[in-house]
Amino acid sequence: MEGPWVSNLLEPFNVVNQTSVNLTATSQAVYATSQLANVGNGFFGYAGKTVHFRGVGNVTSAATPGNFGLAILYGSNANNTGTQLCSVLVTWTANQANTTFMFDFWCKCRTPGSSGTLVCEGWMFIQGTSIIQNAFSAPFVSTVNLLTNPMYLSPQVSRTGSTLETCNMYDIFYESVN
Repeated sequence: MEGPWVSNLLEPFNVVNQTSVNLTATSQAVYATSQLANVGNGFFGYAGKTVHFRGVGNVTSAATPGNFGLAILYGSNANNTGTQLCSVLVTWTANQANTTFMFDFWCKCRTPGSSGTLVCEGWMFIQGTSIIQNAFSAPFVSTVNLLTNPMYLSPQVSRTGSTLETCNMYDIFYESVN
């Protein structure tokens, strides 16, 4: 485990595109577990420990996509499973093909341990739709067991519409910033 006051990229390093995900009304993991950094087992071992993570890919909307949702879950990376740390929801522009989708988030430990607390803040961008941030002014603080292993910061997407929408992620990086 790293000590305080370092900045370095966390393994694994993504070297392949992810399999396209068909969006549903429930959250779908957009990365294979093998492509996510394990942040369980005491990784968040002191107050202030922060991870910055960013993903980029593309999304396609059909005739009635409704809203596009992005949630960051702390858990096993199974679809719609884990503790939701934050979420962003935006009205999605219809009939957009292979448009750029990006997100950028920071997750910080406020209290370490088996009843630890994390706060997660960030934004997402969908080309042709908007750039949207989650509530920076009143961040949601989640109580989770930071000693469980393995655990992941799992980006998951959903939609409220009734047509086939897809998400295909190209890259993600995790950076330990302290």
